[in-house]
Amino acid sequence: MSLHENPACTADLIVEHEGGIVLVKRKNELFKDYWALPGGFLETGKESLEEAAVRELKEETGLTADVNDLEFICVRSIPNRDPRSHVISHAYYVKKYSGQLKAGDDATDCSIVHLNTALTLNLAFDHKKILECYAEQFQAREKLAELEHEQWAHWTEYMLANMNEENINKWRRQAGTPYAELSEKEKKSDREWADEALGLVNKIKEKPRTD
Repeated sequence: MSLHENPACTADLIVEHEGGIVLVKRKNELFKDYWALPGGFLETGKESLEEAAVRELKEETGLTADVNDLEFICVRSIPNRDPRSHVISHAYYVKKYSGQLKAGDDATDCSIVHLNTALTLNLAFDHKKILECYAEQFQAREKLAELEHEQWAHWTEYMLANMNEENINKWRRQAGTPYAELSEKEKKSDREWADEALGLVNKIKEKPRTD
């Protein structure tokens, strides 16, 4: 049986806090005194990547999360992304957490930086690429939310302008009718909305990245 040299794994975290992204200043080489995303190495044989993520979050920022509070963002696996050796980064977005932000362990300081500003900084490793991936998904989510709001606003305006007993009965019928039994006009309207929403949802789900 041939043996393979396995790369190391890290978990890196994107934390939204008070309108910005949490960055930590690195205490140690490499990239000493550079700003970076919170995170660190997986303890092989002792924990999962998600467990490593919440452990590093607590150690470096003082914030507490559960593995179920993580949303996977992307993988960064280019062999030279870490000058020390081949290290594969797994990036997570922390959806929910508690605690007070305070630097610790391998971090000497914490800062809250607006996402657009963070994308202009010279961050450690390839953490800027991770943020770019997150930014794309964030923008897609914002667009989907905007689309849903506009759809709701248009529908509300239409209802208010056409509120009568006949239309109310028609809307009730349509809401309670299986899609297959709708008229072609009603189906076309539903398909147009679904196609636009599905395109945005698929963009959000374009992961993992392995570049």
